Amino acid sequence: MAIVGYEAELGILQATVGVDNARKIFQQSVDGYERLKATIRKYKINCGMVEEGILEMMLASRFAPTKTPTGAIQLDQALVKEEMEETETECSEEEHLFGQITKVMPLQDVANQKGLSSDRFAYGCYNPRTFSMNPLALTMGLARACVSTGKVSIHERSEVISMKRETAAEAMKRLEARIEGYRGRVAAAPSPVAASEKLLIEEEITRVAATINKYKAGDFIVKTSDGGTLIAKEVLLATNYAPWRLRPKLSMTTTPCSTSIFLTKPLPEAELQKVFRYKGCVIDERFGLVYFRRVEGNRVLFGGLASAIPFASNMPKAADSLKSEFIRTFPSLAPYLEVQEHWEGRIEHRDTMFPVVGRDEVDGLWYSLGFSGHGVVPTCTSGEVVGSAIASVAAPTSATVAAKPGAEGYKLKMAELLAATSNPSSSSLLINDMISIVAKDPTNEKALFEPTDTRYELWKEVSWLASAAKIKSLEGKDGGPAPFHQYSAGSNAVPVVSTYMPPVMPPSGFPLSSIVPYLFVDYCLPLWEWWQGAV
Repeated sequence: MAIVGYEAELGILQATVGVDNARKIFQQSVDGYERLKATIRKYKINCGMVEEGILEMMLASRFAPTKTPTGAIQLDQALVKEEMEETETECSEEEHLFGQITKVMPLQDVANQKGLSSDRFAYGCYNPRTFSMNPLALTMGLARACVSTGKVSIHERSEVISMKRETAAEAMKRLEARIEGYRGRVAAAPSPVAASEKLLIEEEITRVAATINKYKAGDFIVKTSDGGTLIAKEVLLATNYAPWRLRPKLSMTTTPCSTSIFLTKPLPEAELQKVFRYKGCVIDERFGLVYFRRVEGNRVLFGGLASAIPFASNMPKAADSLKSEFIRTFPSLAPYLEVQEHWEGRIEHRDTMFPVVGRDEVDGLWYSLGFSGHGVVPTCTSGEVVGSAIASVAAPTSATVAAKPGAEGYKLKMAELLAATSNPSSSSLLINDMISIVAKDPTNEKALFEPTDTRYELWKEVSWLASAAKIKSLEGKDGGPAPFHQYSAGSNAVPVVSTYMPPVMPPSGFPLSSIVPYLFVDYCLPLWEWWQGAV
C-alpha cells in the first residue's frame, strides 16, 4: 500500500515539531505520493496499481461490553456515536491544517458505499489518497528504470559484511599507485587524454585530502560476503533496519519485527461479493494491525499481526493466527478458505513512529531507516531528500580549494606532485603537505562537507525532536529521568532510547535489552489490547 503520511499521526507530529514544520513534512509526503505515481506511469511499471483509497476499520469488540445469548457482539451505539464525533472533529482539523481528507463512515455506509460487510467492525474511516500495488513488481520496475539510465548498477546477493573508512595511510598509498600509473602511461605514450586524466587526479587528490582533514581517514571501503570490495566517497544505509554488525548504535533505534501474509485460493464470487466488493485496501486500528485487499481471480491477500519472534519459530503460529483472523472477519467465507501461498517478511518498528534520517558525525555515513512498516511513500520522499542533501555537499575540487587561503601553496604542491618522475616516496610526502594546506583553511570543513539541502535539515530535526519528545515523555513524575539509556546515533546526536530497560552489552556485543521489545510486542501489547477489548 502507498499511503500519504507517516506512521506517526499528524497530531503527534504537530505537537512534536510545530504546525509549520508538520505541514512541510506532510506536504513532502504528498509530493512523494504524486511523484511515485508519476514514476510508475513514466516507466510503464506494471505493478497492478489500483487507486481506490484505504479503509481503516475500528474493532467492534471495543464497543461491546455485552454479548447476546448466541455469543454475537452487541454494540453500545452511544459509545460508537461519541467516538465517531470525536474522530470527525480530529479529521476536520487535519483537513484544515494539512489538507488531509478523511471521511468517517458508519458501518452501514461502509457496507452500502464501499462493499465491506463484517460484524468484526464498528465504523470506518476512508482516505481516498492511497493506492495498492504489487510491491515486488514495483521494486523490480524501479530497478529496471534505474539501470536504464546507464548511471546505476545494482548488485544483488552481495551482502555487506563491513563498511568503514580506509586509514589516511591506506588512502595515500592508493593515490600514490594511481599517480604512478599515470606517470607510466604518459611516459609510454603521451596523448591529449593525459590532460583530462591529470585533472581527474587533481580533483581526486584534493577531495581525499579534504576527507582526511575532516574524518582523519579516507574513503569508505565496503566489503561483501562474496569477496567483493567497493571504494565509495559516500555511503547511504537505507536498509529495512540497521544491521547490528554494521552499525550497533543505529540498530538500537528500531526493533525488527516479522509480519506474515497469505493469499487465498479463488473464493466463490457470489459469496465474496456479499461481504467484500471493495477494491481498495483495508486495515484495522491495532498496533500489530491486520490488512487485506482483493486481488485478481476472486482471491484475497490477508496479512499483518506483526511479531518480534524470529521467522522460523513464528511461521506456524502466524499462519494459524491469520486464518483465525480471516474467519472472524468473514465467517461466511470460512468453508471456502484455502491458502494458496503464505510467507513472512521483516519490518522495523521505531518507538517514535517517525523515521530516523541523518549523517553520522564520526565518519560521514548517511542513513535513512525506521519507517515502521509505512515506507512505500515516505521512503520515496526521504530518498529524494537525502539524495539532494548528498548532491548539495560541495565536492572539493582544485578550483574551490584554490579560491581559499593557501591557494598558492596548494597549487605548487599539486604541480610538484604530478611533475615528479622519480623517488616514489615523494608522492606520500607531497600528499601529506597538501593535507596540511587544506587543513589550514578554517572555512574548508563546513564548506566542503555540510549539506545545504533545507529539506534534509528539516527531516534531521524532526527525527531528533521525535526522539527527544519520547525521552521527555519517559521522565519520572518527580522530574528525574526514568531508567533508560541514550546513545548518539550520528548526525546531531540523535537520541536512541531503550524504553524499557538500559542496554547491557555482554562480551558478545549483543544488546540484552533488545529482548525486551520482543516481549513488549508479542506479550504486553496483546494483553493490553485484550484488556481494552480490542481483539
